[in-house]
Amino acid sequence: MKSLIIGANGQLGRDLLRASGDQEVIQFGGRAELDVTSVLAVNQAMQELKPDVVFNTAARCDVDACESDVLSAFDVNANGVLNVARACESNRVRLVHISTDYVFSGSKGSPYFEDDPADPINVYGTSKLAGERFALSYCSNALVIRTSGLYGAAGSREKGGNFVETMVRLSGERSELRGVNDQTLSPTYTRDLAEICLSLADSDAVGIQHVVNSGHCTWAEWAREIFQLLGRDVRLEEVSLEEFGPIAPRPRFTALESKNSRKPLPNWRDALRRYLVEKQYLDS
Repeated sequence: MKSLIIGANGQLGRDLLRASGDQEVIQFGGRAELDVTSVLAVNQAMQELKPDVVFNTAARCDVDACESDVLSAFDVNANGVLNVARACESNRVRLVHISTDYVFSGSKGSPYFEDDPADPINVYGTSKLAGERFALSYCSNALVIRTSGLYGAAGSREKGGNFVETMVRLSGERSELRGVNDQTLSPTYTRDLAEICLSLADSDAVGIQHVVNSGHCTWAEWAREIFQLLGRDVRLEEVSLEEFGPIAPRPRFTALESKNSRKPLPNWRDALRRYLVEKQYLDS
């Protein structure tokens, strides 16, 4: 299988490269290498490179920045996906597109499944939902993978790392921190996610599938688990989302579960421990 990875410098992109082993992989690291908002650039890349499958991990993923710059969010997260989907369809290429738990409002109060109605409450989620619909409407062999709370060895350039790295750094600098206790998610290790993405790409799965490490927690619970594994004595003040004060509204409960999954991922606590070992914060 000849793969093309869009967004190969990101957390998931880097782990897709690593998990691909000796398969033939073409990578575009960022917008400077392939601008998904350019119809011409995307079509030219598809026609010249002739991949079997495209993994589209490119996104504007800074939620607050998206809220402040709506046009940029939709340009990449929606129109960019439309361009990739159309190019894949014209060239008979499989599309695996990465989406988010933020397509949901969080009002359900329990984990979301693939067939639950999407109803985002911020610009980021709305733009990602538009991208999902473009992928599925314009590419007949498209699979949309929704995931949540990503963290990986490469870190997120747009976010300046990831939540785990931030907690590791801050817990080494301070004895007191704050953690949000009323927003629930499914933290997901990109190394685990990448392996399933590759497996699904080589299957006949189409439509939408949720892929996350099993279980869920609040941001405060996630932080406590990090501190406990590292053996760091940090006083964590639990605060509400309103007290934390983000710019964009956040959904309160967007843990994901799957009705379609053939093989559930390991529990998020197990994944976190393996990540900390990979980063050499813990001994194996």
